[in-house]
Amino acid sequence: METRYSKGRSGQEARTRLEMPELNQYRGTLPGGEKTARLTISTSKGYRGLLSTTVSVAWADDGVETFAIFGDFMIHPIREQARCTEKAVREQHERALAQVEHYKGLAREFYAAKRRRSCPRCCSTWRALGLCR
Repeated sequence: METRYSKGRSGQEARTRLEMPELNQYRGTLPGGEKTARLTISTSKGYRGLLSTTVSVAWADDGVETFAIFGDFMIHPIREQARCTEKAVREQHERALAQVEHYKGLAREFYAAKRRRSCPRCCSTWRALGLCR
């Protein structure tokens, strides 16, 4: 787990990425190769001016990450009215990192529930790709 702090277009930013190989069973092998699940925790100034922390899962393959809006896991666990200073970003990001195991559990639950919802309606294409049992 590596955290990077930088200055972005809206002020200070923090980003932590970690692999979640236990989620790979939910994605399976897709055309173009194996996708690897990555949990990203990022803290920055949001579009409403709030200091916001976002937790999401994206799928990485050969240095390219893909994320399906409304299809992949994403939550905003912390949103506060605060200036986007290095100190504020670092403090809020560290509070989020203290909960990383909780967020990993939520992501696992999200994809398990998604699989349960999709299995009764799955088609032979999903089975052929190994996305359904």
